[in-house]
Amino acid sequence: MKGKTGQEQSELITQLRIHKIRAKAFYQLMKEASTTPETVSFVFDLQQVHPLPKTPIGEAFYRRQISFYAFCCVSNSSRDPTFYTWTEVQGKRGSNEIGSALLHYLRNSDLSSAKEISLFCDGCSGQNRNAHIIHLISYWLKKEAPPNVKKVQLTFPVWGHSFLPADRAFGRVEKSLKKISVIAGAEEYEAIYKDFGVVKKVGEDWKMYDLKKLLNTYQKIKGISNSKRIVIEKFTTSKNAIVTKVRCLSHFRFSSTTEEYRRIIKRGRNEEDLPMLTEILLGNALSSEKKKDVLHLLQSHYGENWRSFPELQWYQRVCESRDDSTSTEEAVDEEEECDCIDEDDHELHI
Repeated sequence: MKGKTGQEQSELITQLRIHKIRAKAFYQLMKEASTTPETVSFVFDLQQVHPLPKTPIGEAFYRRQISFYAFCCVSNSSRDPTFYTWTEVQGKRGSNEIGSALLHYLRNSDLSSAKEISLFCDGCSGQNRNAHIIHLISYWLKKEAPPNVKKVQLTFPVWGHSFLPADRAFGRVEKSLKKISVIAGAEEYEAIYKDFGVVKKVGEDWKMYDLKKLLNTYQKIKGISNSKRIVIEKFTTSKNAIVTKVRCLSHFRFSSTTEEYRRIIKRGRNEEDLPMLTEILLGNALSSEKKKDVLHLLQSHYGENWRSFPELQWYQRVCESRDDSTSTEEAVDEEEECDCIDEDDHELHI
């Protein structure tokens, strides 16, 4: 507050109050969803990336490493989490990966008594808050959801107040990981995660799909970045057909007359003719620079004979095999980047 005029200080105090009111409204929505009859509610989130190999040597701080990813779906109580795991060698951490894991969770959840699904996640545009995830939910609601499920609501927290039940689950894992200074492979991470929930490995338990092909059927959706809630709902037409519509809401509690439900099917397309999702073959090329850094770390930590360690043979296949694929590391798709900062207009709309 130093150096601010009285009016500027007053404006900052007002903005802080509005920010806290919005945060309270979000957590109240999450609490209500947990206790509302005929509503199934859960949270999903991607944890902070883990390095492979994990080593305590100082060079690891500035050397590139292979990423291990863990995506969590869990009830609002943070009990019985399901962790979806994969490595950077198998995929990225964008909407295809997140959406595919979310789809597996929806397919395998008991929704027999639910009319509404209430989802909560952070506002990362590259992973959660984007058209591909909305397209996926629309697809699932239309083609795969039980007939009793009529609506899915996706709610995003206020920036700065995004502590979710999934973070509690991740916190328990992190506490255990801090006690371990060396981790050689993905299996060791997965063994730790199994102590805290169910682990689903990509390629064994779940598949990755090309969700971006749904753009052939669905339109891009305006207003996602400013939405606090996005609702996807089934409607019955005058011809007795079931269609899905989407509504983007900029407030937690209220809706505007301009925020109407609308169909997102492209002109000339029919929602009844939605194609089957296309499975993605696992594989993501690493840059030559990253491979060199990983090999350097292995030699520094394990010595010249690191190749003789059975648990390190995976690195030989990944980092020493010739791969003519073009790495996407240098040219990152802007949609894959995570920008979790919301634009806040500071107006008193909750």
